Amino acid sequence: MVLLLAFVIALVVTLILLLQKDETPTNEIPSTTELQSELNCTIAETLPLDCKELYMNGIRKSGVYTIYPWEKTDPNCRPLQAYCDMETEGGGWTAIQRRVNGEESFNRNWTEYKLGFGTSYGDYWIDVSSVLPFWRGPKL
Repeated sequence: MVLLLAFVIALVVTLILLLQKDETPTNEIPSTTELQSELNCTIAETLPLDCKELYMNGIRKSGVYTIYPWEKTDPNCRPLQAYCDMETEGGGWTAIQRRVNGEESFNRNWTEYKLGFGTSYGDYWIDVSSVLPFWRGPKL
């Protein structure tokens, strides 16, 4: 329910910002892709960056959650499904690799690791572009 409320608020804020842009009016209507990208990035500012933020907001059950590990200006800004370990060593861990049932072979080439593979509900590797924000650390 909280995520739905955050989504609705982000949608309203995005629409208001789009309507208030101080630009010379044109006959061009933004494409659906442009609007979706701006909406995703606005949502990303209000939703969790990683599993640690979920943990700090009271989530204590390990499982698959949606996180938003990108800055608003990042063209890759999009939701990411990741497994969050909320029990080990104080909780809040975002799993970048997970082996559960052996259904996925991890004997892969660099391109496959770069793009990611598997499913966050089973064996998986998060794509490299998703891992980079975790290495950069929290926003200051």
